[in-house]
Amino acid sequence: MLIYDYIFIFIVLTLSGLGLLFGIVKSFSKFFTLLIPLFISIFSASKFNTELIAEYSFYNGPGSFFITSILLYIILYLFSKLFFFLIESFLIYLNLSLLNRLIGCLSGLVLGGITGIIFLLGVKRFFNIETLFYNKIKGYLSFFFTI
Repeated sequence: MLIYDYIFIFIVLTLSGLGLLFGIVKSFSKFFTLLIPLFISIFSASKFNTELIAEYSFYNGPGSFFITSILLYIILYLFSKLFFFLIESFLIYLNLSLLNRLIGCLSGLVLGGITGIIFLLGVKRFFNIETLFYNKIKGYLSFFFTI
């Protein structure tokens, strides 16, 4: 086994351990709380800026678009944090925190596997090195694609 195989194992075990530690709800909340408000504030800040100017006589000078996008990001961030906090509190109330952590471990294992496969594909592409796990994964994938 090469060092890249050990890195693959480390990626898979780390992400599944983090999934077990945080649970699926907290893992998704960390991911989606940062990304979704960012994308929404980037792509819809101009419309939000226009509505704020038309409805509430918002500041229309230089930097108003930047202020609007920051304001929209903060509002969406707080709402998404509140949403995931309520879901996690509801799961704790129903005493499903162990199930949440086990599903988090499984989703971390899948995410770690996908990330590790992407890593091994990058090693093959850039260094032209076929590792043990790369050959096994390639064999399994070719078996499933021939069915």
